[in-house]
Amino acid sequence: MKEDQAHMTMRYDQLMTLFRKNLRSIRYDSLGLTQKELSGLTGVSASTISLLEQGVIGCTVKTLHALCDACGADVTTMLK
Repeated sequence: MKEDQAHMTMRYDQLMTLFRKNLRSIRYDSLGLTQKELSGLTGVSASTISLLEQGVIGCTVKTLHALCDACGADVTTMLK
């Protein structure tokens, strides 16, 4: 049981690393948006976006979808 939990935690951490890198890349490099501008499009606070991009916090599925929609990316793209 502990091995399964450790594997799930590792996988979650890997997905969040991919997500935070892709979020910043798409937000800033592709769309030229600031965190504040993305916040205005999503209702997700700029401080939450900052913490997500830094890997300090994880996000809910609702937040994930809001950020993906605003960036014009599907969830699969954000987690590649």
